[in-house]
Amino acid sequence: MKRTALILTTILVLLISITGCAQTSGVRPTSSPTPTPTPIPIYTTIYNSVSLTSIANRKMDASDKYDGYSNPPIGKVNLGGIPFEIPVNVSNRFYFPETFSQGELQIDITNPINVYLLINAHHGFAEYRGTKIGFISFDFLDGSVVYTNLILGENIREWIPDNLFDPTVNTILDKNSQEVWRGVATNGRKPAVIDMLRIPIPPKQQTSHLIRITIKEIPQRAVGRWRPPGISLCGITVESKREVISPIVLKQQLAEKFAPILWLHPEEVYEPKDVRILVDQAVVKDKAGNVKLDMEKVVPEERLTKLGELTDPELYLDFKRINLSDGADRYAVSYANLLKNNYKTTVYARVMQEGGKTIVQYWFFYFFNDWHINHEGDWEMIQLVFDGTDCAQILNSGVPEYVYFSQHFDITGVTKKWKDVTSVKNHPWIFVAEGSHANYPQWGEYWISLPGVSIERLSDITSPDTINVLTLPDQPLTDSLRKVAKGWVKNYQLVLLPEITDEELVRKEAPWLLFKGHWGEWSLLWFNRGPSAPTLHKKWITPLE
Repeated sequence: MKRTALILTTILVLLISITGCAQTSGVRPTSSPTPTPTPIPIYTTIYNSVSLTSIANRKMDASDKYDGYSNPPIGKVNLGGIPFEIPVNVSNRFYFPETFSQGELQIDITNPINVYLLINAHHGFAEYRGTKIGFISFDFLDGSVVYTNLILGENIREWIPDNLFDPTVNTILDKNSQEVWRGVATNGRKPAVIDMLRIPIPPKQQTSHLIRITIKEIPQRAVGRWRPPGISLCGITVESKREVISPIVLKQQLAEKFAPILWLHPEEVYEPKDVRILVDQAVVKDKAGNVKLDMEKVVPEERLTKLGELTDPELYLDFKRINLSDGADRYAVSYANLLKNNYKTTVYARVMQEGGKTIVQYWFFYFFNDWHINHEGDWEMIQLVFDGTDCAQILNSGVPEYVYFSQHFDITGVTKKWKDVTSVKNHPWIFVAEGSHANYPQWGEYWISLPGVSIERLSDITSPDTINVLTLPDQPLTDSLRKVAKGWVKNYQLVLLPEITDEELVRKEAPWLLFKGHWGEWSLLWFNRGPSAPTLHKKWITPLE
């Protein structure tokens, strides 16, 4: 079944890609029309280190006895005022031997300004001065390509420039080339250098996306006893610009860029909704059944604020109309009636930093958990973890390291590396189990066990005939999904949550986050109780554990 699931999922991804899904770019809030001039944008600079791991074929240190550097700069280094990242303990440079060769790097960097390369020639003997030994090309999202020729003696020179016995090209004419490191070579302890070549991006392409860098060598015939030249590439950094915008807007854009696509079982009754769908019809009780607050006696615009004033974790938000003992069908009828009040399908997003990582969480609130074990209210979530804490740089070129999928009070959650998660244009696919709303990285039938539950093994089912899809209100993405989904495709609203440490902002934008009680009816059995508040969830408190 898992093999079939993988095949069908792959087919769906290909279909959506072919039909032209557009990348969600993040919509910035627009200001109200005013007669005043539009402010001039302020930009800042980002340096994006490009990994050579996919094309590296040699080490640059002393382990290369003939063409290496003794104690070269490795790791996160600053050369010529530009930051580079050269991998440690692996092949970390791209070295062209005398035969024809090339390397391609797939990237996605917006608004590029300059590309910096740590690059030199090997066997750059004087007899080849003025020879075109290769070129660099940059491909852009708009379809344009920019080329730079590598000409020995103009913008590239020999890495061992001071060879008395075999004269080499040891000077550069191009002012965009400079020496940034000098040491010794392993082949005879001769002086060795690393040069940096700056290639400016033309103004027209500075507003596009740089999507590919290609390095290509042009083979030369040997001249006399001298071997033809090759190219050695040790590092690449792309300088780009970004508009200086508020941290909140950056978080919103980041949450939108990686917002999930939810695939629902064809028999699923409930969608993730605005929390008001329960709050507006609830009473707050203690475990003894004493009513502490009746929401219907509070004016609608103050209900979430009043809820946030209740911080006792032993309180329960109880749906007023019916009880859990009345059965799941009664809840389904009530839910259908509540939908007439236009409660929006909603995904709540949270973006925070911890331990040198950026965590993007997506929280889903369901009105009812209709499964082997039932309970009012249901909170589930997923989270994406990125390396680094610069939201702008992650938005520009970052990809998640891994994705966490919550399941059943977070008892049976699962973590997957990003490369193992199906996604389209940065949007991960989440397969939601029928009734329980547990999240899975692919469809299938999953057997689980829960402590204290009399049924020994319980199953979660996501369907191969998944027909209903929830996605961001991105029109090209929505249109593409409609071409492959068998049922409806709906849009959800994405709501960015503030951090509870900013109590003033929380009280203004999401006061319900301050409620510490349970989101559903009380029960003596833990698995029939409404779930705890999201802020008491272990992934909210310690997301990296």
